Amino acid sequence: MSIGDARILAFPVRSARGAFAYVTCPLVLYRYFRETGQAMEIPAVQEMHGMAGETITLSRNGQTGIVLEEYRFTRDGDFPLAIETALLATLNDEVWQADKGRFALLSDGDFGHFVRNACEVGQHVGIDPEKGTARPGALFNTEAVPSEALFCAPIAALSRSAGEDGE
Repeated sequence: MSIGDARILAFPVRSARGAFAYVTCPLVLYRYFRETGQAMEIPAVQEMHGMAGETITLSRNGQTGIVLEEYRFTRDGDFPLAIETALLATLNDEVWQADKGRFALLSDGDFGHFVRNACEVGQHVGIDPEKGTARPGALFNTEAVPSEALFCAPIAALSRSAGEDGE
């Protein structure tokens, strides 16, 4: 079996409505659908605009938008149903299936911003084992991808030729 590099497909981001949203972008979707052999129409999205499900759409004072982290995006319509159906079909998991209406399609640049800047950062300090206190200069940070991030990776079955079984 050969497993290729995993690539991000949907990235969880804090949302002002619905707790969090899964963001994706046209570039990521084009690549995913090309690699899986699915024909899918993917709309273009402008910077600071997005298409989103009702679960994460916020309406106040006659304005409708998407608020992710500290940014407000103009909502240009619903997240495309065909794309949502295809994304939900990637996993046979009841929690993932309950995420209908939680997707947001952002521009490639806006998506890239969140993937680069919305990871979990933890600050730690090394402990001196003899003193049980912080070691001088031992402060360090770790950065982790959120646990609900969805990656995809190509997987191929390899076949053996006659005589390659080590005998």
